[in-house]
Amino acid sequence: YTAEKTDFSQVGKPAGGDKPKPGPSTKDPVVSTKDDPDSDEKEEETNVPDDTAKFDENTYSDVSGEDWYFDSVRYVTEKNLMDGNGKEFLPKEKTGRAVFVTSLWKLAGCPDGDKEISFTDELSDDEQKAVRWAYSVGIVKGLTETCFGAQQELTREQAAVLLYRYAV
Repeated sequence: YTAEKTDFSQVGKPAGGDKPKPGPSTKDPVVSTKDDPDSDEKEEETNVPDDTAKFDENTYSDVSGEDWYFDSVRYVTEKNLMDGNGKEFLPKEKTGRAVFVTSLWKLAGCPDGDKEISFTDELSDDEQKAVRWAYSVGIVKGLTETCFGAQQELTREQAAVLLYRYAV
């Protein structure tokens, strides 16, 4: 990890006229082209809530403008990819498997899943939809036939596998 702040204003823009930098493209559901006068693309319909979260230095009591990850937390909050637990973002806490899958689902535009799942984990409505979608498209399989492990800590290798399956 680096302790540098990230400038998301350049994500997806060509660097020196070559190829685009890694990051969301204008085709991603969280990147809007509706205010871009040069864009002739129609905005894609998604299930992502239209109410972009407002974010400032007082949104979370445990995230300060001085924190190296402040801009990243602002980005994921404003794009409704992640949220906190009330008035806290909990940046030093571990991430659970269901939380991570829900972020991927939101990044994908909150699509519906078409396969039934037999996981008996207790899941919120969004987590249920996210896990069903991720299972339907082959991103997740579960720890057993009936256990997704929703509240279990996400390990680095699990994160790598989920990101790989999401990307390909």
